[in-house]
Amino acid sequence: MTEYVNVTIVGMERVRYRQTWRMPKDEFERLNALLGSDKRGDKRKAAQVICDMWIDPSDIAGSGRFQLQDFLVAEDGA
Repeated sequence: MTEYVNVTIVGMERVRYRQTWRMPKDEFERLNALLGSDKRGDKRKAAQVICDMWIDPSDIAGSGRFQLQDFLVAEDGA
């Protein structure tokens, strides 16, 4: 059975994006490891997955021009 954790995604560009999702724990750990990697390609891969799978662009005004520069994913303490 898949274990889930609540994960908060914070992104910064010209605006700040913050959303909490229920994410499978193994996916969270994988993305968190990629974001913490010393390899630039790993960080880009994680950023792409987060943008494609976990960010709802309808939540963002002017989302057609929105492109996150920096990411943080953290397990929610709740």
